[in-house]
Amino acid sequence: MNRPPYKVIPNQVLILVARKRPQKLEELNSIVRSGSTMVRRHGPAMIDAVKRGVADTVPLPSRKRDSSEKKPPHGGRETERLFQKLKNWRQELVARQNLPLAMSASNNQLKILAGWRPEDLKSLHELSDIRTWQVERYGKEWLTILGEFEQDQEKPSRRNPRNRRRSRRGARKGAEKPDAS
Repeated sequence: MNRPPYKVIPNQVLILVARKRPQKLEELNSIVRSGSTMVRRHGPAMIDAVKRGVADTVPLPSRKRDSSEKKPPHGGRETERLFQKLKNWRQELVARQNLPLAMSASNNQLKILAGWRPEDLKSLHELSDIRTWQVERYGKEWLTILGEFEQDQEKPSRRNPRNRRRSRRGARKGAEKPDAS
């Protein structure tokens, strides 16, 4: 339908349907306004989904490790720089593929990548905030960005501490005042 899911069937309606578990269209009409376009369009499919859900006896999957439960091992300025690199990658991707921003990765997901810095696809899959489809589509690109960033971190600094610029205040203290004559 090329519309956000909450505009097709609002979240409040989905919650009510999950709680009341209607088995017939009449029961669904008691939950939603009678004669609703949503019920006319999606009512039979909703009832079918409820019946399949009630009949399903497969146990719920165990919860993955939530990366937000533990503090990521990396932080500070380096992580901010990596986060910025990941945001730049996302901007290029969105422009290149003409995608909506939400179809790539959220800021929170990029922050998790920057903080945890996984080294392989398996480690990417273990981050609960990163979706499987994202790992399949962008995992190799992410790992390339992360790997390049780690290599840059290992290089020695190009700055020579002896050639540091003096601050204005320091320059003034060492310099003599010019004669006003």
